[in-house]
Amino acid sequence: MKYFLEPIYLTDWNIFSEVCSFSYEENFYATKEMEIGNMVFFYVTKNNEDKILSGIYGNSIVINSPYINKNDRYVVDIKIKYIRFDEPILDFDICMKYLKQVSSVHRIEDAIMVELMKTNLARIL
Repeated sequence: MKYFLEPIYLTDWNIFSEVCSFSYEENFYATKEMEIGNMVFFYVTKNNEDKILSGIYGNSIVINSPYINKNDRYVVDIKIKYIRFDEPILDFDICMKYLKQVSSVHRIEDAIMVELMKTNLARIL
């Protein structure tokens, strides 16, 4: 299985008000290498208005192959597997320690996933 990180900008799409169940489906920006069954962690960016902290709040499973949407961007459809609404599973500091970059969708390298498995992230897999 491959693992990916997807940034969520609450000003564009408020995942906390839109997602009502773990089986909720949505499309996310994609990379060409995403495949059905891959896991995508969603990283919510800081929102001062709502006092939301930056960090990983949940994960989802890719349910179809990447395709080009009407805006000429690669996307995949995902199904939410787990989401936390109160605080991040991994906060900004831990994300920066391991991931370095959280501003665009990208694959999380296997060696980094080994390290992340030693954190709270392992609880939602």
